[in-house]
Amino acid sequence: MLFIVIVAIYALIFLNGSFDNIPFMATTVFSTGTVIFAYFAYEFSREKFRLDLFDRRWTVYEATLTFCSQVVTSGSFRTANPEEREAVKAAIRAAHESFRSIGFHKTRALFGKDIQELFGKLDKSYSWMRGFSGGPGQSMSHEQWANRLSEEEMFIWETVNKLPDVFKPYMYFGDYRR
Repeated sequence: MLFIVIVAIYALIFLNGSFDNIPFMATTVFSTGTVIFAYFAYEFSREKFRLDLFDRRWTVYEATLTFCSQVVTSGSFRTANPEEREAVKAAIRAAHESFRSIGFHKTRALFGKDIQELFGKLDKSYSWMRGFSGGPGQSMSHEQWANRLSEEEMFIWETVNKLPDVFKPYMYFGDYRR
């Protein structure tokens, strides 16, 4: 649209053919250059903002995958193996970076209600699993605990599988592999 308007103005100036229009032509050329520069500056700023937003969202996505992967791998937050302890600590840090503490606030700022609701469910699952990872205690029978643990692990597994689709509206740039 802008290109058509610029071409029309130049056509009118040149078709008139009068030398009285030289100052007007110089002003029009300068103005056109300014408009084109402003347009490209706008596009650059918009794309830069979008890429910065992507980087921040990617950090949350990555932390969520780290947490979910640890839960799927070990199924628990307690382990006697020193190597697994580091993985558990990393999962807990990832939970805090994605949907707990500071991650909760990042999520509210960077994503819509759909991600916030999913992360609320993840937080509840995380809390239950942290609280009952050692066993049922006195609050429930061993069978109830085992069933609930299985449900929570299944929820985490399903979440891992649907994360790419859930995050896609916030992070997809189109097919750039071509």
